[in-house]
Amino acid sequence: MATTMRNEVTDAELEALRDAVDNSIVADNITHVADFVVEKYEFTQGAPLPKTVRDAAIAEIRRSLWDFMERVRTVTRSSCVSCSLSPMRL
Repeated sequence: MATTMRNEVTDAELEALRDAVDNSIVADNITHVADFVVEKYEFTQGAPLPKTVRDAAIAEIRRSLWDFMERVRTVTRSSCVSCSLSPMRL
């Protein structure tokens, strides 16, 4: 028997997804991700970035991740259905 993924997200599912997000954990993870990305870049390049460049890169990564989280947080049911997002894919 083939299993199909449903494409519709109910209002209750979206609300549960929004409620499940703990912003303090998200903030902590965003900080770690931004630091890791810069550290990995420095490692692969074999040299550290100048402090001003490093700080600017971390700030931009954090801002971009927060912007993404804001879009996830404010997504509406109609936009989820139209782009075929399910809770599993958010």
